[in-house]
Amino acid sequence: MTTTPLTNLGEKFTDLPIKLPDATLIVDDGIVLFANPAASTLLEKQLDLIVGKSLDPELDVPGEVEIRQGTFVDILISSIQITGRGWTSMDIRMIDPSQSESLDGWGVPKKYAKMVIIRDITSRKRIEKELEKRVKELERLHFETSSMSEMVALLQSCVDLREASLVISDYGNSLFSLGGTLYVPSSTPNMLESISSWQGDSPIATFSLSDCWSLRSGKEHINRKESRLVCEHITPGEEKLCLPMYAQGEIVGVISQTGLEEARLLRAFAERVALSLANINLKIKLQALSSTDPLTGLYNRRRFQELAEREIQRANRTKSHMSLLFMDIDHFKSYNDTFGHETGDSILKSVGDYLKKTFRNTDISARWGGEEFVVLLTDAELGEGLKRADRLREEIEKMPAQRPFTISVGVSNFPLHTDNLTTLVVKADDAMYKSKAGGRNRVTAAE
Repeated sequence: MTTTPLTNLGEKFTDLPIKLPDATLIVDDGIVLFANPAASTLLEKQLDLIVGKSLDPELDVPGEVEIRQGTFVDILISSIQITGRGWTSMDIRMIDPSQSESLDGWGVPKKYAKMVIIRDITSRKRIEKELEKRVKELERLHFETSSMSEMVALLQSCVDLREASLVISDYGNSLFSLGGTLYVPSSTPNMLESISSWQGDSPIATFSLSDCWSLRSGKEHINRKESRLVCEHITPGEEKLCLPMYAQGEIVGVISQTGLEEARLLRAFAERVALSLANINLKIKLQALSSTDPLTGLYNRRRFQELAEREIQRANRTKSHMSLLFMDIDHFKSYNDTFGHETGDSILKSVGDYLKKTFRNTDISARWGGEEFVVLLTDAELGEGLKRADRLREEIEKMPAQRPFTISVGVSNFPLHTDNLTTLVVKADDAMYKSKAGGRNRVTAAE
């Protein structure tokens, strides 16, 4: 095809491409015949370096493309008709792929030249990228907020720290990409123990309150690799953030998290966990107050009855025996009257301490009331119950105490004497009074 010089194209035709705000190229057989000033600006080339040269292959493909680092364009390829006498009319239209038989490799009819319109969409791309980033941030924030709300709701339903540790681990794994550990005060004074970790963190089991700089200072502490002020519970060379957690002026724990990238989220997480742990601790204290005797530390009568009823049901299912020991401190009133209530309290406490350390975890010991105590021996027939009751009587008689004392014991058995707890207690109590009547400091079986 003979290329007609641009000077012969005519004013009517050339005005439109020149005035188009988008970069515009007219191409025939791969050679650029025309380029407007916008093309020179966008492609960062002089017009004489564009016109008469081969079209860059990346500009010969419709769609969005990055022509330079950070510069994005949208390419539209249309067509313009050529006659034998040159450019006489303009026929710009979108390519119809259904006319493939009469089209060249790019879908332009062979008797047409290409008009390549290149629109700079860099600003749009930047805005889209910023919007996409913002949407992802909002989605992440929504996920974090909803996840922590779910976590708090579950923690409110937990009855102890063991259940809470499972919830915290699960949501720690869901929310964080870096390893972390929650430590709470242990039963040993001034010590903390790890109860929950996430993302494969490897915590130490326990450490002292004074080993953590955040607990010393009362504020978060960054353990940097190059710093000498590193918490003793942190492995040397690790970079970790320690966040102390307080509620109502008391330490409820500390969280140690790898890195600082998730510090914002960790602070929000720690705040919610701290309040939840404080509520759980309060529930545990209230439960202890409502179920234990404050002087001896044993279960009170109400809690004993609840636990014993469960054991009765279990024994019914398994067809097993249980023995109930009902004991009373001999001459307790005279001890109180003669030596004072402090001596009486000391005797009661010593009995409670002895019962707690002597019997199995599966047995249930309680203060029934006043100077009376009960012990439910699970999986124990009457003979076994009598032996253990007599051994208990002998040990208490020999117990070193400011004022030596003895006990009288009655023993009943389930299901030998009855199939319900109320009668089981009554029969053991009756047997205990027979021990009293028989001279005290002895064990009697129920009838």
